[in-house]
Amino acid sequence: MSSSSARPSRRPRRRRRGPLGLLISLAILAIIVVGADRIACRIAERQIADRFQSSQHLSSRPSVTIEGIPFLTQLARRRLTDVRISADGLPLSSSGRTLRITHLDARLRDVRPSSDLFSATPSVTASRATGSLYVSYADLSKAAGVSLSFGQAGRIKASKSAAAAGVTVGASLLAKPVLEGNSIRFTQLSAIVGNVEIPAAALKAVSSQLNQNVPLDGLPAGLHVKNLTVAADGVHADLAGKNLQVS
Repeated sequence: MSSSSARPSRRPRRRRRGPLGLLISLAILAIIVVGADRIACRIAERQIADRFQSSQHLSSRPSVTIEGIPFLTQLARRRLTDVRISADGLPLSSSGRTLRITHLDARLRDVRPSSDLFSATPSVTASRATGSLYVSYADLSKAAGVSLSFGQAGRIKASKSAAAAGVTVGASLLAKPVLEGNSIRFTQLSAIVGNVEIPAAALKAVSSQLNQNVPLDGLPAGLHVKNLTVAADGVHADLAGKNLQVS
């Protein structure tokens, strides 16, 4: 018998996937899931932004952020916890006057889509909303029909030349903006000519403009303005509402 008899060949061993391989697989899977979640969220944000732009007649698309991760679980429940919207140049029109909201920030809570967010015409309803708006003096001046600027003691100032004793002098009208229903009303009107405060009747052309309210109609349904504040850069206000609709 030959000593060089063939030995039985060994079968190659299967490599067992160790802990490192498992971790790598899980990491790749997590990246895919998170990536899909973020992509879906961005698409939904864009859809809501486009709908808000259309319904509010904005010249540019607002910024929309859907808070909370993961997004897809919120979508599956048809309930978004927190949605934030920022928009510039929101036009509000009523009674022949248009007020341009320079900047608006709104935070919507408990948002429920009433249709598919990925459809061409998505709509949402928020149980409650808070936020703020800001109107620059340039935008407020266009709505009031007279040039306005920051005054003093919570009032705004309208400057105009006026005739006094046959002499044209610089004059300013001071007024305090307050909320009246769904509009801004100017109160406590007084005029200053030559550092002397006189009745507002001395500036009839200006006071007649300020005697007309500036409308705040046209905000998303369910949202209203409160707490007007006069600042150096314009007029600020808080927003609040329930059952807010973007449709």
